[in-house]
Amino acid sequence: RLQTVLLDVTCSKSIAHVTAWVRERVGDQGLWGLVNNAGIAIPTAPNEWLSKEDFVKVLDVNLVGLVEVTLSLLPLVRRGRGHCRACLSDPIIGFFLPIPASGVP
Repeated sequence: RLQTVLLDVTCSKSIAHVTAWVRERVGDQGLWGLVNNAGIAIPTAPNEWLSKEDFVKVLDVNLVGLVEVTLSLLPLVRRGRGHCRACLSDPIIGFFLPIPASGVP
């Protein structure tokens, strides 16, 4: 049965809380699957207008958050002999590739 919970993938405390929440519900059975689908693509602007912090914010959600959530829940997935899937959307990739609005030739 599907259940949902709020999770801030940029907050280790939130990830630990959700991991405990999931563990309480699945017990020794483990998880049959984990889908990581958090992502942001903001701000979008020509690269010259962006700061390092803008890129770090995107990486914290789209990469570091994905890794931390996976590592935290992986023992439950292994116990359940399940699978992990990371969903990466085009805005994430497009944010780092030359695109017309990025100002990169």
